[in-house]
Amino acid sequence: MRKAYFRKASFKWHRKLTWIGLFAVLMFAVSALTHPLLSWTGPQAANFRPPNTVINAQQVRSIATVLKRHNIQQALVVKLVPSARGVVLQVTDSATAPRRYFDLASGTELPNYDQQHAAWLAQYYVAGDSPLAIKSIRFQTEFDSAYPWVNRLLPVYKVEFSDAANSSAYIYTEINALAGMGNDYKTQLQAVFRNLHTWAWLDHVDGARIIVMALLLLSIFALSAAGVGLLLMLRARKNMPRKTKLHRFTGYVVALPLLAFCVSGFWHLLHYGFNETNRGLKLGEPMLLASLNENVSLADLPDVPLNQVSVVSYNDQLYYRLGFPAMARANVKPASVSSGGEHAHHDMSSDVASRTARFKGQPTEHAGLYFAAKTGQQSDLNDEQLAQALASQYLQLDNSQITSSTLITRFGLHYDFRNKRLPVWQIDVDSDVGDKVFIDPTTGMLVDRLVNKDRYEAYSFGFLHKWNFLTPLMGRFWRDMLVVVILSLIILLSLLGVAMRLKR
Repeated sequence: MRKAYFRKASFKWHRKLTWIGLFAVLMFAVSALTHPLLSWTGPQAANFRPPNTVINAQQVRSIATVLKRHNIQQALVVKLVPSARGVVLQVTDSATAPRRYFDLASGTELPNYDQQHAAWLAQYYVAGDSPLAIKSIRFQTEFDSAYPWVNRLLPVYKVEFSDAANSSAYIYTEINALAGMGNDYKTQLQAVFRNLHTWAWLDHVDGARIIVMALLLLSIFALSAAGVGLLLMLRARKNMPRKTKLHRFTGYVVALPLLAFCVSGFWHLLHYGFNETNRGLKLGEPMLLASLNENVSLADLPDVPLNQVSVVSYNDQLYYRLGFPAMARANVKPASVSSGGEHAHHDMSSDVASRTARFKGQPTEHAGLYFAAKTGQQSDLNDEQLAQALASQYLQLDNSQITSSTLITRFGLHYDFRNKRLPVWQIDVDSDVGDKVFIDPTTGMLVDRLVNKDRYEAYSFGFLHKWNFLTPLMGRFWRDMLVVVILSLIILLSLLGVAMRLKR
């Protein structure tokens, strides 16, 4: 009796939800196809890694001189970076304003150079060896529909080119990173995804997007659950019409994936609709630069090429942090590394110009050396100690609450390619919210923060919605191919169901 009741109820709701289910499934499934399509056919960078540079000891000694000359008393980030003019001093004194640049040889400030630097980087990433005419450059401090919050990095420069494809690049100058890339083709596909998959066009109406999308997802879930009930309770007949047989077979194949898409999508919608996220970049407190000594000799500075130099603060003391290329680092006396330090990959292979390289990431250096800015003497301070101290400072917790620290040299489950920088340190903290924080010791920035509620939702969305668990097994391309096949079968299932409904 109970089985007959459930069979009747399943059949009733499966029929009632046909039309709304068809609309929702076609809208979400067709728009979802734009994701792998963009991954395969979207614009690709001419270069995947930031520009290389070689920094010498004299340029390191010039940092204090230049800062004193221009009476720069405090800054958020101070570092040497490669540019079209060679190595220059970059100073970040605001989280939302353009950065300042100084020529190391003359000591003079380079006016409006952040924009020029962004233009040079855009040419490097987009045009490569064949420069393109630049149509416009715009400094952007907020996310928008073309550059949404998932990109993480702000502020950026949007550089637009005058080529046939209307190519554009979003440049984050602090780490010389390509934060995003587009053209007319990508813009059109993204518009399909935003309007049909995330319903971004309803963002300006409070709560409307969440309510409408939640109802659509619930209708798909109910339709699918009723269909699964019919599959389990109704036996296949020998004289079934071909459409019915195909509908039934396709239902067996896509039932679980379809339910997984619904559940993970619903959780994702509610999580980001009603919760404030802790994700994203956070700058530390300004460093007080008065203790920089321009007369320091830095006698122990190794006579090898450096690829990264910055000023960092630890226990209210300033240090020069020197980063080395892999080959040079082997010949330099290392700072001490405490237990629990590096246990990640150290593959410093050459740049791989492929889509895979973009998602896996490659570290720019090995661990750094530290020299006291006041005395010029090499310090025993190391990246792990600095990262732990910064994590405690950002979270306002005691160092004893740190449970582990791990060097991250590849993008992965908890720290993905959207953060753009490697290596970083992952610091796990015993806190009420289960913190994992990711610290860049080069600049002292908190690059990302992951708490339990965000982490669990990320597992759901990554595994059930994006199928990231398949990437290590078959690679991104074949994972995307499988997703396309499943989405195509879901569309076929819906169309067959409508055809059967119309026939009846």
